[in-house]
Amino acid sequence: SSTNGSNSGSKEDATEASDSKKATDAKYFEYTVENNEVTIENFTRSGKEKEIIVPDKIEGYPVVAVDTNAFCNDEKLEKIKLPSTVRRLGDTVFGNDTNLVEVNGTENIVEYGTYCFSGTNISELTLSPDIISFGDYGICIYPKFLNVGDDLMFNDNFVSFGINSLSNLN
Repeated sequence: SSTNGSNSGSKEDATEASDSKKATDAKYFEYTVENNEVTIENFTRSGKEKEIIVPDKIEGYPVVAVDTNAFCNDEKLEKIKLPSTVRRLGDTVFGNDTNLVEVNGTENIVEYGTYCFSGTNISELTLSPDIISFGDYGICIYPKFLNVGDDLMFNDNFVSFGINSLSNLN
């Protein structure tokens, strides 16, 4: 089944977050619900928020993915907090978000699409040891260097690196 957040009407309890700060209201997200899981497809207040906290659940279902271009080309966005339930980022999710300096909640993401962070200004990223795949330039922040820590290792489930997916790591 499919649900569009901007048409679903948001109840006060429809947006949940484990963070001490209140999550951004679900009515500002366009999303789909499939197999009892939510995929964020678009943020309808692009260019209007400096900080976004993506809710853990929408309509009682966990947010597990952020789809292609969901937050891209947002020149105002500086900081985003993803819930620990997110496991996949689509292509250019944050592409060309030139003022984006901080992305939190990436420790459980196991799939990164193409150019996820291209054109941002983040300098640090927490990676899951359970990563399955990186798309082309998946976590490349060219021309800057991205600090991913000293112990970058992958388990036996790792499938693929895209072209230059890990270039410019520090």
